[in-house]
Order: sequence, then C-alpha cells, then structure tokens
Amino acid sequence: MSRPVRARNLARALGIEEDDLLLWLEESAPIPTGWHPASFVPVDIATRAQHRFAPPPSPPPLPLEPRCAACLDAPTTPGTRPVLAVAGTACAVCDGSVNKRAALALIAAFNDHHVVRLLVVGGGPGTAEELRALLSGHIEIRIVDGESYRNTTQAEAELRWADVVAVWSSTILPHKISKLYTDTREFRDKLVTVPRRGVAALCHLVTDRVNTWPRP
Repeated sequence: MSRPVRARNLARALGIEEDDLLLWLEESAPIPTGWHPASFVPVDIATRAQHRFAPPPSPPPLPLEPRCAACLDAPTTPGTRPVLAVAGTACAVCDGSVNKRAALALIAAFNDHHVVRLLVVGGGPGTAEELRALLSGHIEIRIVDGESYRNTTQAEAELRWADVVAVWSSTILPHKISKLYTDTREFRDKLVTVPRRGVAALCHLVTDRVNTWPRP
C-alpha cells in the first residue's frame, strides 16, 4: 500500500474481521489513543498486517498418474492424482498388460479376505514364471506344473498349506496328478477349477471365487 488506510478498510481488504485486526494492532503496534475502525493505519504497519494475515500458500498440485479406464478406480498411489490416460500413454498401474491388471485384482481380493497362499496345479514353465513375477511379494504361491511328480502325501501337505487351490484343467495336466488334489472332500472349499488358458483367466476366476467368501 502506498498510503495510510483506515483500519476497517484494511480488514476488509485482508478478508478478516475488524476485531481481529484491531486486536493485532493493539498487540503489535499500540498507540496512545488506541485503535478504532476509523483509525488510519500507517503504510509500514499495514504492510506488516498483510504479511501477518496473508492466506497460507496453496499446496502444490499433486502429480498426475495416468491410468487406463480399467485401473481408474484402483487404490490411489499416495501423493498422486489418478487421471484417465490419453492415447499413447501407458497406464501407471498395469502398463497396458491384461495379465498384470488381473494379477492386481487377485492381490486385492486376497488382501481383502486375509488369505495369502495360492497353490496352482497345472500350467507350464512359462506361465509359472509369469505368475511368480506378478504375484511375488504379495501372495505366497506354489506351482505344481503338469510334468511334476506327486504322491498322495505330498499333495495332501500342499492342500493343507494353501488357502486357495487353482486346478488349471485346460493345461497339460495328467489326470493321475489332478485327482490327487480334487478327490479329497476335506479341501473342496479351497478348489477353483480353471477351464481356460492364460494367466489373466486364472487370476480372474480365482478372484471371483475369493470374492464370494465372507470377509473377516
């Protein structure tokens, strides 16, 4: 300000109550006659009042996190704001991978229901490697590929260990192996039959099954 201003006008300009400004003036710049709404406030004191009552600076805008439509409602990464990715921009959540998106949904379902152990019966080395890469650090996973040897004792121990057992019937899986895991009534509630190939298909079916369970 370039010249003195009445206290009431200064309070209005600062967007504060007159009483708040007068109280501050009495404490910070007392005068013999006391401060009143009609008092003129010198430029230097008005400048100090501006600094004192200036609104706090706005926080910087959150960095944008581009996401595909399928991932837009996924949990937000702290310190970011999800936005719909434009064409040509990779999704920060799934990176455009159907398999990764399905794996993230599976991880979320396991977390929601407090289950952590997945046993997959069937599949080949390639799918086993991808499943481990996608789920590692979030879900404890064991995989019995279609060429593995198992006996009844081993199968029963793995069934007891697992929270969920996915039997990948559409892959190379000898009947003598699969029946070790499917013929025991005690563990029927854990079983999910996956009749389609592909990591995403397995993740989707297991997710759907787990989500039918009551939450703890």
